[in-house]
Amino acid sequence: MTGFNRFVFAVLFLVAGQSFASDAPVDLKLGDAASIDKPIAYNFVIVPVGPTDRLISEHFEELYSIVDIEIGDMNTYRYAKGVTQPRAVKGFGPLEPLQIENRCVPGNVLVGFVIKADGTVTSLSVLKSTEPLLNDFALQRVSRYLFQPAEVESKPVALITATWLPYKCGT
Repeated sequence: MTGFNRFVFAVLFLVAGQSFASDAPVDLKLGDAASIDKPIAYNFVIVPVGPTDRLISEHFEELYSIVDIEIGDMNTYRYAKGVTQPRAVKGFGPLEPLQIENRCVPGNVLVGFVIKADGTVTSLSVLKSTEPLLNDFALQRVSRYLFQPAEVESKPVALITATWLPYKCGT
């Protein structure tokens, strides 16, 4: 992943109320979170869970039954056996300075979204923004992203995540 697109992933296996260390063998079943009548979405989290991870989970918990999967700490990402992260395929690259009403508008926008099991994105939402004029542009940008989806037990799964889009002016 590149510096201009930072995805928030987390690392705590909380499946059906059980916690697992990331280096232990894990018997993770896709149906473990299916007790709620919502689609399942996984959340790869980094320990310690930070405010952005909490914001993402809180935002999506009404739409999805969320299964948190711990992938490591801030210095090392270690995936449990049978878990792979999504890979960026299309729509990424540096952000061009944005001109609105003949002036460059700087700012940062945090967009939360779900990477579906087919690699497309859905449920886009601005979670934080330093400049509201940039919000629609950021949502349009992320809507064009395409991924090779995350997998659990070799099956593509939906994954909640977020990315900061930094809009800068000048060099």
